[in-house]
Amino acid sequence: MSRTPKILTWLASITLCAGMSGLTGCGVTEDASEYRKALPTTETVAVKVPQRSGQALTESSTQALVNETAEFYQLTRDVSRSINGGVVWVLTLIHAVVQYPPTEVSENTATWGPWTDALSPNTYKVMVTRVSPSEYSYVFLGKAKGAADSAFVTVLSGTHKPTLNVVGAIVERFGQGNLLLDWDNAATLPEHGDEVGKAAIQYVRTAPGTTAQITAKFTQVKDDDRPGRRVDADYQYSENPDGSGSLEFTFSPDPASIEDGPAKFAFSSRWLQTGAGRADVKAVGGDVPANVNAVASECWDTLFKSSYMTASWDPALGWGDAASCTFATPSYSDLKL
Repeated sequence: MSRTPKILTWLASITLCAGMSGLTGCGVTEDASEYRKALPTTETVAVKVPQRSGQALTESSTQALVNETAEFYQLTRDVSRSINGGVVWVLTLIHAVVQYPPTEVSENTATWGPWTDALSPNTYKVMVTRVSPSEYSYVFLGKAKGAADSAFVTVLSGTHKPTLNVVGAIVERFGQGNLLLDWDNAATLPEHGDEVGKAAIQYVRTAPGTTAQITAKFTQVKDDDRPGRRVDADYQYSENPDGSGSLEFTFSPDPASIEDGPAKFAFSSRWLQTGAGRADVKAVGGDVPANVNAVASECWDTLFKSSYMTASWDPALGWGDAASCTFATPSYSDLKL
């Protein structure tokens, strides 16, 4: 799966009203604050894992050793960055757009655009619609410069049900909803990145002090480790009020590569607010023999150093003391392989 969405490259080319002279309809003065607040923020959908510096998500052949940074912790951290990189920064750019005056505000919809950078072959538009007093939908659209409006394609779309306070006003950063990032549609624009596939996100983060949950499904995205092939990946994240949490994901290579390449695997990671945690993984297919129960576990301390490792297929890969684990028993992902 690609690690750094190139969508940022071309989304960054959007030119806002402040820098565009002579654009018809730019700078409508109607109040659009309701529609701005009705969009999910980066904090609403962020996957948060105890932090340290890391590297890109890859299938590393380097074994961690006791008292070295835990490989399964590193994988947990890098996967969280991969999810965030695909969605959070796009929301950041959309929020930057809607801070400017809208092009049009109707009874139930606010529109920003169409806008075209002077040197860009692409034209963009953002629309936010009030579906009901407690639900909003939004779309980020693109087309070729000069093409008819019928040529617009949806790059990002979603619905958001914001949390409302006691007087019915929107509480920013909290709510629940879903969004779809469509790199295949983006690839039809004259200027685009090299991402492919789709990312579907569902999230619930209703109020401070409540459990946040996020599920994500990446469909037919690039596998950077195997050029020319695609992968599917499912993610499930939970963040508790005390800062502890869990992250599960599955990785399914293109069926054409399963017999001669990597196995499918399901990964389950848990951690405390201190950062100490444990991850358990199971694998099937690929180069895993059909009669082998391929499972592995690794534990790490508050400094993310590996304290215990075990792998069912090779006892020589193990180290440390199981008694050191913050979570005493394995917990394998329920996500379907």
